[in-house]
Amino acid sequence: MTAKYAGGELIPNPTDGELVWLTPQELCKLDDVLAELKPLIPRLLENSSEVISVRAVYKKGNELLEFEIEDPG
Repeated sequence: MTAKYAGGELIPNPTDGELVWLTPQELCKLDDVLAELKPLIPRLLENSSEVISVRAVYKKGNELLEFEIEDPG
């Protein structure tokens, strides 16, 4: 989810888990973000109408073998 932050405070200790504000750069540094999503996050969060096409090849067991952001041109 993205938001334009105007002010306020996060709810302390919500029942659904910890809430934090993160920049795209901070989000990409998290250990539990899939490696193949990290190059996409900045592009997904920018205000653009660009179509993004991704090719990912996985081995059985969710092991990533190949990943590329395809050139739309």
